[in-house]
Amino acid sequence: MEMATPTAQYQHFVPQFLLRNFSHPYKPAGGRKRGKRKDENGLYFGESVVQTLDFTANPPVICEKAVKCVLGQINMYEGASIQEQRVEQMLSKLEDQAARVFRKITKAYEDLQQEKQQQGKDDAEKIGIFCLTRDERNLIRKFLFLLKYRGSSFHRRFYHQTPDEYNANDQKSLREYMAEKGYSRPLDVWLNNIKAIIDLDIDVEGKWKTDLCRRMYPVDAQWFFSHTEMFYMAICTPSDADGEFILTDSSYNIFEGPNTCARNKNTGRLEGSAWTELHMFAPVSPKLMIVLRSFTFPQPDEDVNDSVRQQRELHRRHILDRPFGGEVKGLLHDLPVAKARNNYSQVINGRSFACDSYDGTRKKEHKFYFSLFPISTRHVNIINGVLLENCAHCTSVIFQTKSIFAKTLEWFLGTTSISKVISGVPGAESCAESLRKMGIVSRALGSTGTTVTRELDPPGPVADEMHELRQRAQAATQQWFKKVVIEGEEDPMMKTEFMQFYVNLGRSMASPPATAELLTVETDTDTTLSSGGSPFTTLMEDFDQAAKMWMLRVKIDVWSQGVAEPIRQRNRNLLEEAYMRLPAARFMVYAKFWRAKMLFRFDDLENGNGEEGPDPFAGPEDVVLRGRYLSSQFPWILASS
Repeated sequence: MEMATPTAQYQHFVPQFLLRNFSHPYKPAGGRKRGKRKDENGLYFGESVVQTLDFTANPPVICEKAVKCVLGQINMYEGASIQEQRVEQMLSKLEDQAARVFRKITKAYEDLQQEKQQQGKDDAEKIGIFCLTRDERNLIRKFLFLLKYRGSSFHRRFYHQTPDEYNANDQKSLREYMAEKGYSRPLDVWLNNIKAIIDLDIDVEGKWKTDLCRRMYPVDAQWFFSHTEMFYMAICTPSDADGEFILTDSSYNIFEGPNTCARNKNTGRLEGSAWTELHMFAPVSPKLMIVLRSFTFPQPDEDVNDSVRQQRELHRRHILDRPFGGEVKGLLHDLPVAKARNNYSQVINGRSFACDSYDGTRKKEHKFYFSLFPISTRHVNIINGVLLENCAHCTSVIFQTKSIFAKTLEWFLGTTSISKVISGVPGAESCAESLRKMGIVSRALGSTGTTVTRELDPPGPVADEMHELRQRAQAATQQWFKKVVIEGEEDPMMKTEFMQFYVNLGRSMASPPATAELLTVETDTDTTLSSGGSPFTTLMEDFDQAAKMWMLRVKIDVWSQGVAEPIRQRNRNLLEEAYMRLPAARFMVYAKFWRAKMLFRFDDLENGNGEEGPDPFAGPEDVVLRGRYLSSQFPWILASS
């Protein structure tokens, strides 16, 4: 039977079961008695309300709002009524399941506070612990992604009736996907993606990854993989009794980490170019915050294994240090948290080992033990500051205690720890306006401080050029993902002549040796850092080393300026001889890296028709690599190359 056309409905970005953790019963000013009618504020005596900074008012005000009427929107999916009802029914069922798991988190905190009260002292070192099954953990991770994906920023991204109206940086990819699948509106893609994630069964065999890619927009499926597999979940609570977390429209949609912008040459608009998510946030209550922390941060019990530590550092250099220049730490690099423990591993003398019963496979009966980590006022302020910094499109900031919020707001506006950029970045005008509104409220709450902001120059031509290269690389990655992961084709990279050379020079496909030691303990994430033999793992490392070899070669030339040329040439020769004693595959990568640096500019990689230009890795040494027997029959060829 076809569902009835719905009437106007208020739909929450943030579920009411989470909003109620920030709420209190409404008591009208003047002590009016209980009654069945609304008062002048439109509220019933005793109904659940939250204290909120209302950005929709002009000027902004602090007021109380009913839980049922905050952090949401009327008819969020307007124009897709029947599909909307199905999505909302599915979400309602999932929320009920998630609420029971979230209750474990809040109960662990309540039990901890009760235990401290019974002992008559506030032991800051004591932490609460709660247990989740694998299915419960998977449910939370899926639900957290949906909080992000269904939030206000994604609503702005997808709420369009035609493909031409869609203007996010993946517009070309989305339009191709819509044409392939027969969608007429980006809104329909969004709804289908939400349904696919809700229906997803995260099986222990890992088949869900391919299944999800076939059922939803692949670009966003990759985002789901990253969100659930490349971050671990930690629960934080303020160590100071006066510490409290806030909640905004965008709390579940934002991240902490470095980012850059560039100008789109087609539209002339500033847009995000490169970014790396280090932390994401999910407020649970004023005293509880879920932090998703990137696995690039050190893990002491894992990093005692040199191979794991080196791979983690290598990955970090590729996603952080190289794109953003220098060593990037992040605002919360020293957050005192750790991965959850489990019932199939143990830590002995600071190293993680598998239990005797562990056979190397994931099982539904596995359990995970999460701690409530007490964090300092500085860390609480930074987390709240990141949420406030991203309030440009928010309607509300929800808090529990007005006096504590006043201190939080004053700290945020006056600190230099949070950038608060008001020019030279996308959306700078909106950020400046939200800061102006916060300043009005802060002064009304008694602050005499000033707002500290930053102004940046717009990105120059080099940044714009790099942005274009990143877009091309992203498009190529998406094509590879579609062909190899979704359609199951053989990896075209392995067919390239370069990779054949690389493998033939000794980078084998052998698997790592079996060991009882867990190189990365599978805790609340199933991602592991293998120590073994994929050529792509060693290729990543060899490219990183080749870049360092090139930089050393350049620095030696720079440092020796003014020295007699014969001595400089001798130093170059000595360095090259040292390099030639490295593994042959690494020296090949270095030689090709050196040539690409010397001979190619960005523009050389594409001709005037937008087609691929010359291969920067092709060179005369390929003759030797194609016929390795030549090196024994004609050694002068090898020497001259």
